[in-house]
Amino acid sequence: MNTFDKDKDYNMGDTVIFNGMVYECLTDIPSQQADAIPGNELYWKPTFVKLPDIIMRGYTESCDTKVVPTNTTVGITILGYYFDKLTEVSIPNFTINSMDITPREIHLNVTSSDVISTNDIVITKNGIKNDGTALQLKITNEVTGTGKPGTFVTDFNSKSKGQALWGDNWKVTADPSINLDKLFRSSSSTTPSYGTGAGKTYDGTRYMYTERSNPNYSSSLTGKDAFAETSNFANLKSISFVYHRYGDTMGDFIIESKGMDDKWTERYKLTGQQQTASSDDWIDSGSIDTSTWFASKIRFIFKTPAAYTSDMCMDNITLISE
Repeated sequence: MNTFDKDKDYNMGDTVIFNGMVYECLTDIPSQQADAIPGNELYWKPTFVKLPDIIMRGYTESCDTKVVPTNTTVGITILGYYFDKLTEVSIPNFTINSMDITPREIHLNVTSSDVISTNDIVITKNGIKNDGTALQLKITNEVTGTGKPGTFVTDFNSKSKGQALWGDNWKVTADPSINLDKLFRSSSSTTPSYGTGAGKTYDGTRYMYTERSNPNYSSSLTGKDAFAETSNFANLKSISFVYHRYGDTMGDFIIESKGMDDKWTERYKLTGQQQTASSDDWIDSGSIDTSTWFASKIRFIFKTPAAYTSDMCMDNITLISE
């Protein structure tokens, strides 16, 4: 496509670029073409724009968006100018489920294939391809976590309660009616409540337990959860920990992951007590492979029952990020 030349004669229907926009000639009379240069829209009609400042937002990063494989569905928004019903969009290795067009925005709902690939978003109108900023959707198993790689161990040896117990790599939250400092405690021997918790340490040092006695056992707290959420790691490869779950009302322990789709997905679950006495040995979770989770964050969910016999104990949580 050529840049507009005021000294050139054009045929009706020809298209030119002028000041970053594409115009269609509406007349075969050269004098009318020259008298009305593109921009005043008398004998030239704007048809499509070069879009030098096109961006993508929402589930995106600038003009480069990554989507996990295995048929992931996401929504994206393309910003520009002069979009209309004649605008067409295609993306290799993606199925476009729906497309809503306004003069300045294109809203797409797309589903990825399982092919690891980098795919151009092709925008056309009247057969003319947008020649502005290139846009891409990547199907990848890479994770965009901002944290540093490494092995991170939480052993609960330094503090005694609440947020400080977990350390810098964790954020602990709970329903406002739950006393956070009294909920998460640590011990170097046994837990204080009868009929629940561990009767001994795992490795002779301190461990964490969820204290469900007053004020955290009230019936008004039924169904309310506590969360321990990790920082934004580079790319989690595995998790391991040891645990002791003795108590008649132990409830649920759940691990969820958060990846590029920005949604929490349940990955691991323990329901009810796993030991039958405080004196039973701790259980090692083994190495839990998280490489297929495509996760930059995880969270532990501790379900809160309406009883005190649900003191879950944990120690030596190890996260490996690459």
